[in-house]
Amino acid sequence: MEHTPSPPQPTPQPVPNPEPVPVNTDAMLLDKLRATAGSMAAWLKFLGIVYIIQATISIVTTMFIGIIFAWIPLWMGIVLFQAGNRASTAALSGRSEELIPMIDKLKLYFIINGIVMIVAIVIVIFVLVIFGAGFMTMFHEFRQMAY
Repeated sequence: MEHTPSPPQPTPQPVPNPEPVPVNTDAMLLDKLRATAGSMAAWLKFLGIVYIIQATISIVTTMFIGIIFAWIPLWMGIVLFQAGNRASTAALSGRSEELIPMIDKLKLYFIINGIVMIVAIVIVIFVLVIFGAGFMTMFHEFRQMAY
């Protein structure tokens, strides 16, 4: 059986691109930011309340001596709750300028959290060095007692 070549296919002509439809990407971006802020508002408020309750319990159970350290989570809880309120306002009002105070509150929260983390790391390193030095001294004394 012989193979007959098929007739040549016409080459497809490129379709000219239609004029692009102008899209206001800034408005779409702001709408998406407002929607995201609205969906995270409840979680921000919830975590803010948890921080506030934790700080309050710490203060009350230590007979108000806990205020020395508990003011930090109290402050963080208030800041998160305020960020949640700003997020709700931005989502419900449709005003994009409400996103700026929300982001400012979140920035403050993360700065406080970062400083607390740095201080905790420094304290842990300090305690490890002190206990390590004490352990090494004690170990050295025991070795000398054995001889």
